[in-house]
This record gives sequence, C-alpha cells and structure tokens, in this order.
Amino acid sequence: MTLTDIMPTLRGSIPDPLDRVRWPSGSRATLDDVVVQDFSLARAARLLGTPLVFRSPTDDPIGVVVLGVSGVTTGSPHHRILCGRTRLSSSVVVDDAGMYWHEARLVGRTSVVHRHPVTLTACGVERTVDLPADLVPGDVVAIPVRIPPETPGGCRLLDRIEESPAH
Repeated sequence: MTLTDIMPTLRGSIPDPLDRVRWPSGSRATLDDVVVQDFSLARAARLLGTPLVFRSPTDDPIGVVVLGVSGVTTGSPHHRILCGRTRLSSSVVVDDAGMYWHEARLVGRTSVVHRHPVTLTACGVERTVDLPADLVPGDVVAIPVRIPPETPGGCRLLDRIEESPAH
C-alpha cells in the first residue's frame, strides 16, 4: 500500500509509484501520465488514438498497451470497465499471461479518488484490477506487458473491432 492509496488527494501533488521491474526501462510516472523513454503515453493516445502498443526500439522485453475506456457500468461486486473490443494486430504478439494487470493505471488525467477493484475487459479477457472509481468513457488506461523480442519497436495502433451493443 502506498501513500497515494491511503490519501488519494496526494495524487495531485505526487505521482503514484511504478513497479520499475514491470514497466519498460526508463519509465517514470508523472501526475497524469507515464513517460517511457521520453515518450508520453497520454500524448500518444491523444494524437494517435487508442488502442495502441509501445515497444522500445532497444532489447527491453517490456512494452505498454494503451487502451481507451469505452464504457463503464456500476454494480456488484465491481464496476465493469470496457476498453473497447480490440484484438492485437498480427505484428504485435501479446498474450494475457504477459500482461501485468496489477500495474494497470489511468493516464491522461489525475484522479484523486480511491482505487477500487474493477472488472477490466481488454484484449479479449476480463481481469479484476484496482483503478480509480471515477473512470468514465474517454479515459485512457495503460498496462505494461511482456512482448517477444522479435516484435519491432515503436508505437503502433492495434486493430480495432467495432463495438457491439451487447458488449
């Protein structure tokens, strides 16, 4: 448990800490973003849209998947957060086991409310993660992920699948 978990209003003054082992080398948290090797994930999401994936051009085995929140439902036992219906493109091989779900975090804005368990639906799977309780459609979530070394580096858009009303 961190100080920002106990007093979330501190997120307006200090960033939530990152587990440096689970994020690409050179990653640093800011109040409302994660910067990976001088590459702003929030800015990339604004300019390129989501979903996207970033992999360092170096031999770092960790990349980041950046997803837009497309829907939020409330209920028991958790809020349900839908990050669009996406599949990873054929040029980016990421599987559920490689995603560091517990490191999922809001980027693009600062939330000063407590994190709560939410059911996050992303990349074809559902996982319970701790995210701020005030997520809304349009918010952006970043999740670090292990990416095979043969995957080219850079930032690429993931394939989008149109949303279905049932999802």
